[in-house]
Amino acid sequence: MLNNQKIEVCYNVQIAVDEKNKLILDYEVTNAVEDSDQLSEMSKRAKNILEVEELKVTADAGYYNPEEIKECLDNGIIPYVPERNADGRKNIDPSFYKRKFTYDKETDVYICPAGNMLKLWATYNARTEKCSSCEHRTKCTTHKRGRIVTRRRYEEILEDNRKRVKDNMDMINKRKELVEHPFGTIKRAFNQSYLLLKMFPKVGAEMSLTMLAYDITRVINIVGLKKLITEVATV
Repeated sequence: MLNNQKIEVCYNVQIAVDEKNKLILDYEVTNAVEDSDQLSEMSKRAKNILEVEELKVTADAGYYNPEEIKECLDNGIIPYVPERNADGRKNIDPSFYKRKFTYDKETDVYICPAGNMLKLWATYNARTEKCSSCEHRTKCTTHKRGRIVTRRRYEEILEDNRKRVKDNMDMINKRKELVEHPFGTIKRAFNQSYLLLKMFPKVGAEMSLTMLAYDITRVINIVGLKKLITEVATV
């Protein structure tokens, strides 16, 4: 896969970690360069493992994908995923970021921070002729036709996700503790900062043993070695 602008033999390992016990629920080895198509599948697998009707999941901005967020919601999974480039483009005053524009569902227009209405003139784009005479234009846009606001597919779903993230930043911050910690332990404490094998079946087996070792270590830390041995012996 592409890595640092070079094609190399390398893999992208996905994991799902539960909040209660900090155990790795599931993992997947892929050669996808980005994580943006991985959210719904990993979430559905975690939901099935936990055998719950509804599941809340957090992920970093690399997993932000409108289709994936909708797929999660369609399957009883509530995602909390920060938006990539949420504050808009460069050279725009923060008071004119897209999130400062208000969408009026009844009239199907956006209201800009200066009070002007941007009407949808194409499938997903909204603009206004008043940009040319607006005193705030230099703060808002450098486009010769004025500010264009894109209303994307599934925009309402994305707005709900944006609000969830804003109202639950503690969950977003907790993700780092849940998911980054296992990778840190595997790479440093287990001294597995690189893979020994190649090809998916072999790498999958290698990662399976690694994840099992991590979870056994975690369970020992939670309940103790004696109880673990007793429970295993009675299975």
